[in-house]
Amino acid sequence: MTNAQKPTVLIVEDTQDVANIILIALRKLPINMVHVTNGQDAIARARELTPALIILDIGLPGIDGWQVLDVLQDDEKLAHVPVAVITAYSDAENRQTGKLYGVYAYLPKPVTPQQLRETVQRALGLT
Repeated sequence: MTNAQKPTVLIVEDTQDVANIILIALRKLPINMVHVTNGQDAIARARELTPALIILDIGLPGIDGWQVLDVLQDDEKLAHVPVAVITAYSDAENRQTGKLYGVYAYLPKPVTPQQLRETVQRALGLT
């Protein structure tokens, strides 16, 4: 499978240590990964790439993850892209907000590499 044939996963995470864990956990999967650190860049890259999956942190500087989801859902080219939320906000209110947005998966931190791989494989039909 060439890089052009591999699905692209957009990873939106502002904490470099967490981003590194995600990148390492997913490196053996047949995917292309693009990492950005803020909501503004997430929106721009999503529009540019139309990724197959977005892994999205909620607690981002500036435009937070919920605001990113608002923009994505209003864009007909991106509204269908599944989003896996990875967040420190594991309370019931935030989980409910995730359900209202129709997120594919809501993964509270700390998330294990196995959870990440399984979520990405399911979302992309790689299992």
